[in-house]
Order: sequence, then C-alpha cells, then structure tokens
Amino acid sequence: MSQQAPSGAENPPSDHAVRRHRRGLSSVLLPLLAVAVIGPSITAAWLTLHSNDSAAALSTPQNPRDVAGPPSSASPQPSSTQPVPAKPTPSAVVASPKPTPTTAKPTPTPTPTTAKPTPTAKPTPTAPVGSQVDRSVPVVVLNGTYDAGLAGFVRQRLRDLGWNVVRIGNWRGEAVTHTTVFTTGNTAAVRTMWHDLATGDRTQEPLASMSTGTLVIVLAADYHR
Repeated sequence: MSQQAPSGAENPPSDHAVRRHRRGLSSVLLPLLAVAVIGPSITAAWLTLHSNDSAAALSTPQNPRDVAGPPSSASPQPSSTQPVPAKPTPSAVVASPKPTPTTAKPTPTPTPTTAKPTPTAKPTPTAPVGSQVDRSVPVVVLNGTYDAGLAGFVRQRLRDLGWNVVRIGNWRGEAVTHTTVFTTGNTAAVRTMWHDLATGDRTQEPLASMSTGTLVIVLAADYHR
C-alpha cells in the first residue's frame, strides 16, 4: 500500500520543472553576462572613433562661408569714430639748385643771294683780213630752211655786230643749198658780211623782185646757229 503524504506538507518539484526553471534562468543570465562582457569593449571602441572624428574635424580648415554663415542683408553701418589723420613728419627740405640762365645767341639768318645773270657780251666787230670794213648797207634776211626762227636769230646777231637789218622773212623762190648774198656791187660790204656770218661765200646778182642798194641774204641748210 502506498503511503500518502500528509496534507499539510509540500510536494517536492519534479525533475522536469527543475530543468525548465534552469533553462529560464539561463535565457535571462546569458544575455546579461554577454552585455557585461562585450559592453565595455563596444563603449571603448565608440569613444576611440568619436575622438578620432573630433580631431579630424579640428585639423580640417573650415570654409569661411560655413564659419561666417549666410551674408547679412543689412548694409554695414559706418563707424561713428573716424580715424585721426597722422601728422606728417617734418622732413629736411632739400634746396633745388637754381637753373643758370643761358642766353642763346640768335643764329644769324643768311641773306639770300640771287645770282645776277651775266650779260652776254656782244660780239665785237672785226674787220676782214686785207679788206675794208663796210656795215653801212641795209640788210634783208630770208629763211630758206625748215628751221623756224632762223631769220630772227641771224637778224639779232647782225644787229649786235652793227648791221642795219631792215626786214626778215621766208624765202619763196627756188630751193637753195648754200647760203647766198644777192647784191650788185658793194664789194667791201659783201666781204664783211661773209666774215660776220662765218659761212659760205656765194654771191649773186639780185632778182627783179629784190630792191637795189641792199644785201639780201638767203639762209640755207649749211648755216648753223
């Protein structure tokens, strides 16, 4: 027969209940033990990382804009206190040398000199060798060449020598190849004329159209100025 425990006494816990109680305690104590062991290491690592970040932030230069902040819209107010200008320090005055007055002598202006043309000397009448000089007979000069103005040139030359040239013009007769003097007589005057013209020696009797008592000179191509 089994004996029953007195009603007033407690029944001892069963093994199953004990094991379950232990597992409950383990599930509570193990996390606490892990926190107690690992917590200080985590805390130390966090403090080390935070101190490194703070040191890096201090060593890195900050942007002036980040420090100064956004620009203020208010215009800066002028300071009521104005700076007092510094008094100039007296310096030694250096006397500048006075310029020596120089009086430049005026350069004399050269007087322009105009060269006066030398007057052309008139040919001096010379007498032909071995004959008498006669320039008293009037002279007519006719141009028998294509040299325009030749009669005027000869007239001026004869007048300079003392001849009386009464007329000039162009020869309208037959062509002549040698300068010729048309006259009757007047041998001394003819010789003097050939000497003064310095060309030719041809003399002919005057034509019917020529006036008598004159020397008519017909210039040909053999006469050169």
